[in-house]
Amino acid sequence: MVWAAVALCATLLDRGFYIWLLSQARKKGLYPFNKPTLDDVKELLRRGDKLLAIRLYGQIYRLNHKQAALEVDLLERNLDKNNTSRP
Repeated sequence: MVWAAVALCATLLDRGFYIWLLSQARKKGLYPFNKPTLDDVKELLRRGDKLLAIRLYGQIYRLNHKQAALEVDLLERNLDKNNTSRP
């Protein structure tokens, strides 16, 4: 019974953190209010907001956090590779 209460509290805190993070990002103009695109994800990665990029990617493609994180890692590597190959 205690573990269930702890799990519930952890879930609520995690959810609350994401809500706060998203509201702060929207206030700064980093997270789109309208329908997000892959370009929005790339822009978040360029700015160093990987957690928001993962969240947005998961929202766009309807993936869970783990799947979205793997995809964003690949995207980030491709972006880094493209940036270093340019003169």
